[in-house]
Amino acid sequence: MPLIARPTQTRPVPSLHRVRARIGISQETLAQILGVSVRTVGRWEAKSSFPSRLAQDRMDRLTEVLQLAEQIFAESAIASWFQTPNPTLRGRTPLEALTTRGGLDEVYHLLGRMAWGIPT
Repeated sequence: MPLIARPTQTRPVPSLHRVRARIGISQETLAQILGVSVRTVGRWEAKSSFPSRLAQDRMDRLTEVLQLAEQIFAESAIASWFQTPNPTLRGRTPLEALTTRGGLDEVYHLLGRMAWGIPT
């Protein structure tokens, strides 16, 4: 009987706990951002299951957002920035924007403009 090979993960899963801690969010909020259930986030953090390609792409994008924020803000200011209303985001907090469709890109582009010194 032939063995059935399980697909191997080709990209490392970023430390979701680290991402959550840096932005100051719960598993519930991370689940909203990634479009998955809270149980799924818990399984990923426990490394008992792995994300789909779509979820992995969203996690990669969230990691890019966090990396940009780390370049711009002091470590102690990152979580605060994500929770402060921003006029460029129509008065929403970056965290609120992240939970909407297209929000990851919207926040990424805002941070990119900030990094280049473009007025926002």
